[in-house]
Amino acid sequence: CKNTVIPETVTTIGENAFELSNLTNIVIPNSVTTIENGAFINCKKLLNVQMSNNVETIGSSVFEGCEQLKTIILPNNLTILNAKLFYNCHNLNNIQIPDTVTSLGTQQVFARCYALENI
Repeated sequence: CKNTVIPETVTTIGENAFELSNLTNIVIPNSVTTIENGAFINCKKLLNVQMSNNVETIGSSVFEGCEQLKTIILPNNLTILNAKLFYNCHNLNNIQIPDTVTSLGTQQVFARCYALENI
């Protein structure tokens, strides 16, 4: 399941749902409003995430250890970037943070993102 499209019937991606999977591409549909802690943690081959603007909550460590992730556009409804959200995303070089974000998590949101150039 390298390319995964989550069905429109799903509203929440559960904690550690795809942990350590070999995903390379994921499409998160309009029906999803919540992505729980560690949902994609250590998906080391994850390259591309397409996320709808209906996502309102993204937990801690959701993309932690996604070493190949390079670019991500965060949803417009997001208000907080939780702890370790992108920890160890070594190749992340471009992220678009919406104006609605008013708070960064208490620890290491972008720690070890060595390639990060554009925020």
